[in-house]
Amino acid sequence: MVNIGVIGAGRIGRLHIENLHLLPATVLRAVADINASALETIEQAFSPQYVTSSAEDILHDPEIDAVLICAATSEHISLIDKAIQNKKHIFCEKPISFDIKESRRVVKAAKEAGLVFQIGFNRRFDPSFQQVRMMRLNGQVGTPEMLQIISRDPSPPPMEYVATSGGLFVDMTIHDFDMARYIMGENIAAISVHGGALIDKRFNDYGDIDTAVISLTFESGAVGVIENSRRAVYGYDQRLELFGSNGAATVPNQPTHQVEWWQDDFIKSEKPVHFFLERYQTAFEREIAMFTESVQSGTPAVCTGDDGIAAQTAALAAAQAWKEKKTVYIADVESETIEIS
Repeated sequence: MVNIGVIGAGRIGRLHIENLHLLPATVLRAVADINASALETIEQAFSPQYVTSSAEDILHDPEIDAVLICAATSEHISLIDKAIQNKKHIFCEKPISFDIKESRRVVKAAKEAGLVFQIGFNRRFDPSFQQVRMMRLNGQVGTPEMLQIISRDPSPPPMEYVATSGGLFVDMTIHDFDMARYIMGENIAAISVHGGALIDKRFNDYGDIDTAVISLTFESGAVGVIENSRRAVYGYDQRLELFGSNGAATVPNQPTHQVEWWQDDFIKSEKPVHFFLERYQTAFEREIAMFTESVQSGTPAVCTGDDGIAAQTAALAAAQAWKEKKTVYIADVESETIEIS
């Protein structure tokens, strides 16, 4: 059995707690949050062995094998440091931090301590995306030449969230950077960005944008495009195409149901599901299952701290490319210490 402590009982923390209850080999030992109401709700719904307002209680609990860090990004480094000190395996939501130097430091420390360190890039565990990756590995699309990822949220987040999010590239596109590496099986070499605050000019107040087209060049010379928008009125737009020398593999949107209505003058199909909780339900379940399996078996995580570093580095490169209106090379960013303002 794996005894789990969850730090953060907000939306994503609750989701992971729900999925832990699907796993017979795990025990929800404890949940920590400063929000008493959230803790009460979790306690009533999921019956952890205890709840606490202090993450320290979880980090110093000798009965806990692994922690899920679902707190604010600004708290990640401190929590990771203490988890490593207390020999807890770590699942951390993205990004690791807003400071790439600190992210590198804790990833290295977790490795040296022999701990499982998994980053919450849930899309790697989506069955459709996994199938595209397998088709690339099996040679079914031939040599990869182009990748297109479309990722659009149904509506913008509140400005209070934008103010502390780290910006579009760190908060949203970071998932797409990880997916690009995962699907292509290689690192991103260079990034350029076009976009702006086209939906809500208030994004400008935070040095942020809500719409972007990100051009990628991979180490092999293959190219990619990521399209991001903070608003898609028709739902959560998540599409992907891998194009290669033998053809293409595509992933369409996931509708709320598969029924199509055919008439003599129209064909009607359903809109995409509304948001990420519905679209990636299976991926979230698999993500936590694989983490607990890694803890039990002592094998590396499917999505490691190094993957988190690579995606964060790409996000920093994109932010720099947007700010300076130029192509930024990942190798140059890796040699610098660049923080998100």
